[in-house]
Amino acid sequence: MSNIDFSRAIPVGADAKARRLDEARICLKATDWYVIRQVETGSPVPEDIAKARREARAALS
Repeated sequence: MSNIDFSRAIPVGADAKARRLDEARICLKATDWYVIRQVETGSPVPEDIAKARREARAALS
């Protein structure tokens, strides 16, 4: 029996692009609260989160 985890396999072609776009949308949705907190309280968005959001927006544009 193989120990390969196919649940983490990377799709190819159009499926791979669709997956990257979905992951970018999920990232932005999951981290929107950081931006809202920054606007409401002035508390800065952590740099790693800001970087991930920049990369997600770039992938979507």
